[in-house]
Amino acid sequence: MKLQRELRFFNENKAEWLKGHAGKYALVKGDALVAFFPTKWAAYDKALRKFGKQPFLIKRITERDEVAQLPSFSVVGNSSDRL
Repeated sequence: MKLQRELRFFNENKAEWLKGHAGKYALVKGDALVAFFPTKWAAYDKALRKFGKQPFLIKRITERDEVAQLPSFSVVGNSSDRL
């Protein structure tokens, strides 16, 4: 399953994170917390800049799990079109 490491890491740390970061979004890559963010879009922006097309996990820190789906990143056109 994709993101298995990230989900395990999130779940192992969730109880501690709830104490000081409830309602925020955690950006997790592998077995590491990148940072907490006030919105999923702030976390998503950071993740795209830092990891590009690599998999990463953004999950809101709440008592009960929530599900959110965000569009994946894609580049259209050839490399000469990009700045």
